[in-house]
Amino acid sequence: FSGVELRTRISGRFRSGAAGRTTGLDGFHAIPYELQLRLGVPGGGWSASIGRFVPTEAAGLGYLDGARLEFRLGAQQRIGIVGGLVPSVAGLSVSTTTKRGGIYWAFGGSGALAGSLSAAADWSAGARRRTLVASQTYWRLLSHLWLSASAEVDVGSPSMTLGNIASRCLGMVS
Repeated sequence: FSGVELRTRISGRFRSGAAGRTTGLDGFHAIPYELQLRLGVPGGGWSASIGRFVPTEAAGLGYLDGARLEFRLGAQQRIGIVGGLVPSVAGLSVSTTTKRGGIYWAFGGSGALAGSLSAAADWSAGARRRTLVASQTYWRLLSHLWLSASAEVDVGSPSMTLGNIASRCLGMVS
């Protein structure tokens, strides 16, 4: 069907000894990294996705079992909203304890410069657990040579808001 995509990525790993005991994944395990159903006309004004995915435009937001809605603002700009459940870290198994909601702005793609800015928050047991802020930039130096830079901030506790961090940093400078 035109406008319907099914994407999947699975990684197989064999761990034994200390590595297997530490992670709790002793032996062979196939881990689904992505299973995503995407609806939207290629190059159209919007798209929607459901399943497990990492928004490639905002990789700093991490894995999500949920949904994404993306709008094309122009030829080289997109804004997306994501929401759902955060898979457990060890084996990317389905989790219902932590929820994530976020937004990203992606720019470029076909020119010499591309990147994104993104932010999200996690909630668990009714309280905000952490806030994630990320950016990534890609510069095309030659036809097959790219330079990339990325930055991620993971603000862990609710008291560590961006405003509190900024005021503490300004207090240390003065």
